[in-house]
Amino acid sequence: MKKSLSLVLALCLVCSLLAGCAEQSSQPSAPASSDPPVQNSQEQPGPPAVEMKGDMIVGTHEVGTGGYTNVAIQIEGISEQFPDLKIRALPSGTETTRAYYARLGEAVAFVTGGATPLYLQEGINGYDTMEWGPQAVTSLAYFPHNGYTFGVRGNSGINEVADLKGKTVAITPSSPSTYTNVVTFLAYAGLTLDDVTLYEVGSSALGYEALADGRVDACFYNVTSAKAYEQESSGDGVRWLEFDPDNAEGWENIHAVSSIEIPKKTVNGAGITADAPKNLMSSPYPQYCAWASVDEDTIYKLTKAIWDSRDKWAAKDEGMNREFTLEYNLSMMSNTGTPVHPGAVRYYKEIGVWNDELEQMNSELFARQDELAKLWQDTVAAAQEQKIASNDFSAFWMEARPSGGFCEPPKSANMTPLQGGSLNE
Repeated sequence: MKKSLSLVLALCLVCSLLAGCAEQSSQPSAPASSDPPVQNSQEQPGPPAVEMKGDMIVGTHEVGTGGYTNVAIQIEGISEQFPDLKIRALPSGTETTRAYYARLGEAVAFVTGGATPLYLQEGINGYDTMEWGPQAVTSLAYFPHNGYTFGVRGNSGINEVADLKGKTVAITPSSPSTYTNVVTFLAYAGLTLDDVTLYEVGSSALGYEALADGRVDACFYNVTSAKAYEQESSGDGVRWLEFDPDNAEGWENIHAVSSIEIPKKTVNGAGITADAPKNLMSSPYPQYCAWASVDEDTIYKLTKAIWDSRDKWAAKDEGMNREFTLEYNLSMMSNTGTPVHPGAVRYYKEIGVWNDELEQMNSELFARQDELAKLWQDTVAAAQEQKIASNDFSAFWMEARPSGGFCEPPKSANMTPLQGGSLNE
């Protein structure tokens, strides 16, 4: 009986298997292929997750400047959000030095302002020497300057930019963007560098010192810097020269020098409040930049750290909370003429703010960098063949460089010979 039962069960199992096979054979078979199946685009695996930990160095403005303060606050917020990610600031007094550290790989990124990234990319305004030339510089994040202008002593009798004719003004050739700012300030009143006596300083902070001890009558000033508050509380006090946003001629003169400057009603700073605002000037500052060759994961990590910790660092400063926004950052990406690093693009795609227009812009700007790099090599070779003197090389390069759009240097801001004193210690 047991044998009969076992036989029946076995027959049932065989029949069941045969039925399953018949059912499968009735279905249409897929064509043979050695390729893996195509996944739905929404199911495509993204890049491996990047761990928010490690160490990195970012070149910053020198201690005492507004740029350094902004970045220090952001680094503090990042450390609270990502305690295993250690970011160290590497302060330097000039834009060129900060860029040089990053170029050497001493810093993964650097912070600068104004049109400096464009100057680096194009090899102009101080970067047109044989030691520099066009650089593959990219952006990560943009933030707006709270406001800058000429600072003068409060008891000087200088009340507007036009009053500076014949006076002594600090100038910083080693920081092309700050140098350009001085030119734009003067242009507002129809003045040029020839209308003032120029006093060369090695950094903005040294310009502040020169103003405080009377060696200059005016200097570029970030009104939220620590030195601005020191000058305000000094016996001489401080006065900020203003730029009337309704002065169409003045702003036309400014934009003939630099197209990225905008009017800024500043409501905080040394001696400045919402009840007593000042009409100053602004452009991107601080802006985080890096060489295109820096590892994509590293820049993705830094970009993510900056924005994902915004609630932390914005809570520490009212002005940064109000104005350091993702919206401003995105608007500047298409208005400054330099591409966004692939690591940063990866983050912006991840949060859904990168679009086809930005993608096309980025491709075109990277293509321009490639074009400039090849042209630079050809120009250097031609200069050597024609025995062009080093003093004449800048003009030789500018004649060869293709112009257009954002890529034009300020008309008055090329590095001209300086007169007057010097303070380079």
